[in-house]
Amino acid sequence: MVIAYKENPDVGLRCKGVIFLGTPHQGSAAAQIAKVMAKSVNKPTAYLGVKLFAGEIRADLLEDLMYDSPKLSSISKTFKERAAVLKIFSFYESERIGGQVIVTRSSAILNVPHEKYAPLYADHRDICRFENAESDNLKKVLRVIVDMADEIAQQRNSRSILTTDSEISLDDLEKDCMEQLNTIDIAAARQANLERFVEGTLQWLRLNNRYCNWESSGNASLLWVTGPPGCGKTVLSSYVSEAISKSATGSTILCQFFCNSSVKERHEPTFILRSIIHQIVLRRWRLLKLVRRARSLQGPKLFQQQSGLWDLLVDILKAAEGSHIFIIIDALDECDEATQAMFVNRITGFIEQAGDSAAKFLITSRPRTSAYFGLPSDESIYPRLDLEEFQESIGQDVLRVIRRKLDSMVQKDSCSKDLRLRLENSLTSKAEKTFLWVSLVISSLEEKPIILPADVTMLQNLPPNLSVLYKQLLEAIPASSRELAGQLLRIIVCSQRSMEVEEINLLTKHLAEPDEETDHPVYTSGAITRLLHPFVRVSGNQVALIHKSVADFLLDLGSEESDEIARAFGVNLHRDSLIIVNACMRYLLSNSFSSDLFSDSGYNSESEQGSEATSPFESSPYFTDDWISDPDGFGFDDFRIRLMSSGGLVSDDEYCKKISREYKLFDYASTFWNELFSKNIEFSKDALQVELQNMAIDLLDRNNVQTTNWLRYYWAVTKDSDDALPENSGSLALASYFGHKALLQRLFNGAESGQEVGEAIHWAATRGNSLCLKGLLEQYTEKISNDLRVCYLKGLPPLAAAAKHGHLDCVAILLDQKIFDIDATDENGQTALSLAIMHGHEKIVNMLLDQEDIDPNLPDRSSYTPLFWITSCGSLSILSKLLKDKRVNARDLDRKGRNPLSWAAEEGQYDLVKQMILDGRMDPNNRDLSGRTPLLWAVQNMHLSVVKLLIEKGKVDISSRDKSGRNAISWAVERNDKTTSDPDSKNKGNNSLLNYLIKKCPHQVDVPDEQGWAPLAWALNPPGYLDNALLLLQSGRVNINLLDRTGRSPLSFAVGWGYPRLAEAFLRFPGINPNCVDREGNTPIFEAVRMNSVEMIKVLVSAGGVDLCFKNKSGQTPFAVAQAEGKLEIAKLLPPDVVDMDA
Repeated sequence: MVIAYKENPDVGLRCKGVIFLGTPHQGSAAAQIAKVMAKSVNKPTAYLGVKLFAGEIRADLLEDLMYDSPKLSSISKTFKERAAVLKIFSFYESERIGGQVIVTRSSAILNVPHEKYAPLYADHRDICRFENAESDNLKKVLRVIVDMADEIAQQRNSRSILTTDSEISLDDLEKDCMEQLNTIDIAAARQANLERFVEGTLQWLRLNNRYCNWESSGNASLLWVTGPPGCGKTVLSSYVSEAISKSATGSTILCQFFCNSSVKERHEPTFILRSIIHQIVLRRWRLLKLVRRARSLQGPKLFQQQSGLWDLLVDILKAAEGSHIFIIIDALDECDEATQAMFVNRITGFIEQAGDSAAKFLITSRPRTSAYFGLPSDESIYPRLDLEEFQESIGQDVLRVIRRKLDSMVQKDSCSKDLRLRLENSLTSKAEKTFLWVSLVISSLEEKPIILPADVTMLQNLPPNLSVLYKQLLEAIPASSRELAGQLLRIIVCSQRSMEVEEINLLTKHLAEPDEETDHPVYTSGAITRLLHPFVRVSGNQVALIHKSVADFLLDLGSEESDEIARAFGVNLHRDSLIIVNACMRYLLSNSFSSDLFSDSGYNSESEQGSEATSPFESSPYFTDDWISDPDGFGFDDFRIRLMSSGGLVSDDEYCKKISREYKLFDYASTFWNELFSKNIEFSKDALQVELQNMAIDLLDRNNVQTTNWLRYYWAVTKDSDDALPENSGSLALASYFGHKALLQRLFNGAESGQEVGEAIHWAATRGNSLCLKGLLEQYTEKISNDLRVCYLKGLPPLAAAAKHGHLDCVAILLDQKIFDIDATDENGQTALSLAIMHGHEKIVNMLLDQEDIDPNLPDRSSYTPLFWITSCGSLSILSKLLKDKRVNARDLDRKGRNPLSWAAEEGQYDLVKQMILDGRMDPNNRDLSGRTPLLWAVQNMHLSVVKLLIEKGKVDISSRDKSGRNAISWAVERNDKTTSDPDSKNKGNNSLLNYLIKKCPHQVDVPDEQGWAPLAWALNPPGYLDNALLLLQSGRVNINLLDRTGRSPLSFAVGWGYPRLAEAFLRFPGINPNCVDREGNTPIFEAVRMNSVEMIKVLVSAGGVDLCFKNKSGQTPFAVAQAEGKLEIAKLLPPDVVDMDA
């Protein structure tokens, strides 16, 4: 490889990783013996049973392979220089030949910092040979290759995760957190919205006092912009984003989110919160530690919980002190009312308690939403902008847009100057100051190669009202195309997400009866654009409506049965969703999926395009030029699948990628048919309903291969938490899981076992399918009442499951039954109350506490009572409810001796700590088993506001020390203070936690712990916190010569750990003794020699008072030690020993 690097540099670009199998980087002792034998015989030779050579023996090669040979050392050194950018894995042999390991572990390991290594249970003969495909050694090697390929792919996909200076190094948990947060491409979402603002427009906004005060305020605030459809709210959002970006400083963080009711990832609250958090962390990587900690505490479920994500966002906003954060949420009215209310309540709650945070929110929506009316009345904190009040300014902006667009047409020679003036007059008179109307009309004109006078006449006849315009545009669609156009519009409106052109083609194909011989149209992007312009936008291969108002118009039109246009184009959600789900179920039940897709043999059927489909393991060779030159192409994935299949290691995720490529509608049909079915199917004897129910029963029958195909795909692509799934359950449980209430009555037959019924009840409760749960309990209560544990899954009772997931209706139904134990626990010993508190479900907490028979102090297996879990959700209102309940014991301790106040202090939850202090029952000086108090926990985690609260309001013992003797300052110096480490902070050190503690308890600055380490020594502890050390020195209360138990001084540590800047500061400090002798008889300069630090030696030599000729216990000077250890550069800087001639 070294030679290849030199002769073909392109190898360096293409090679991403190397796996070594028993490679003798440092040689082998076996080569020495073989060399001796080679001198006496020049024929096929064997040593220890290994045939080493055939023919003439290469004595020179044997010499090169000897242990620590110069040639091997040179090769290894050169390769190590190249290896810094490579993934390295080394396997070493564990078995002996003739009593000896040929290449030892130490020789087989390259010894570079990022290298990974493991043994193979083979000797040197067989380390590269495998018995068969089932060999454990082969699987181990294949697993390493696959893991390495995954790491390379992740690096390729995350190249955007860069700072301006260098790539961020993330561990596996941090990478997983970023992947979970990165749910949507914001740039693509912005691109998919209406065009950006035209230069010169929206200048009036910059002069508006409410907007200017909001933008420049140093406090947290919310600006809500409302306006009717088409008035330019999204354009305004785009303008604000760009204006803030242009004026941004290093402390500015801008986040945006564009809501869209037709795309799940763009209207559900968890996706919105994840995206906002992701955008903030990308700009302040140090805040990733908060995400990591929350993920460690709550597990993968964090990313599915509104409350957990909101609390995480609040923690991030409060921790980002000194940053100016702008969060823009456009079209919040595209979300359901509950989501709108959640954001309003959460944002206003945050602003009221924001403290030093200057996070600013901007929300746009249609006027008079219920959430808007929930805003507090104080417009100095919650300013409103009603765009209907700015019609004159908006009208001027509309005119600017019209002129800019028409000028562009003139420049392209598609419009004459004379017609341009007539068009401007017509557009201006008709637009009624509405951007959307202008956009629709001009986009139609832009489609024309030449603008004719007839187009001006047509324009003059267009209605200014959007609804009338939409209807007129529909009427312009030829009668022969209306059926197809109507079908396409219904699919787009009801599909639940934007669809690709290929998906639409397959959906329309399966709308026909299976035995009906009908030619279905095959659409292209251009055909859809021409047919449905200007109602849809085709971006790449994605088809979406131009504006939400189109969907609203078509839905309203669907209620007008008598109108011909309504019959052709009107959308009835119930009726048209049934048509889509019908097509999806037919597709999934088709013969294309009658064999297992999750195996090689599942790909032998005809592909959807009619050609022969290839196996995912036959589509490409192991290595192809395409794969090397285009790592983003299919070759890479196919290579990985083929490789893993040969070792039986293919994951379902890998198969799913291949399936979604081979079968274009499979992803949509598998993930959406259930939702469409459960929302629109009722128990009915209507022919279509019965047919759909029959197909659904088939799709829930595990005896069908088609069922196992879509289910296995569904579990793989939708599972994003560690919660259990009904992967092996029967039809009754699956129907309950997916909420198919209409199917349950068909599935009730009395022959179900208690276990089957119990599973169904559990899944209905877990998923919040209250109607299913109610039906199951009405039908089967008697069957399960004798053994309620059949309703438990992995130890989780149904009541606890419903409480955990926030399903209030299901909790009420289960409590009403009076048969389920309210204090039943899961496998961790947690009750429904603990789980409800943990996940922040306040209404469920209230409902449970209203039950007389509940025990609110029941500890789990870690001795945590429900009250402890308040720190997981951070809800002040839930805490207040618990503390007001006389049954709750606020003095309980966990098994580590900590109280809830200690937990809240550790998490930095200021409001909870304040409430707990006011309650007065929790000891603010509680010492746990390690001797740490709430104050020490808050200091360890750098929560300055909580530390101040505990000291100033909680009357804590500021000089408390833990069992190792460390005090608050000792812990504070060993942390990066976020105020001093933030490059954007204007008050470095002045407001820091350490500075505050030094002022509050100056007598604690130099108190040593049990091993004799004062805070200054801890500040030097690697990786070293030098700013903190200097702050301690500046306090004037540090004994610079204080020795620890080994006799080492702070200067000795600074030198030994390689801090030249700090050593210089120490040497200038009054009273410093640069020659303190430790128990080994060494002074600090000996540490510099040991570290082989030329820079440190120069610092010490140039300082006055350092004894350069001091002799240690061995009678050696620093020069003598350097000479003896071959550190010649060091020796040159030191005075040579003087020979005693008398001796």
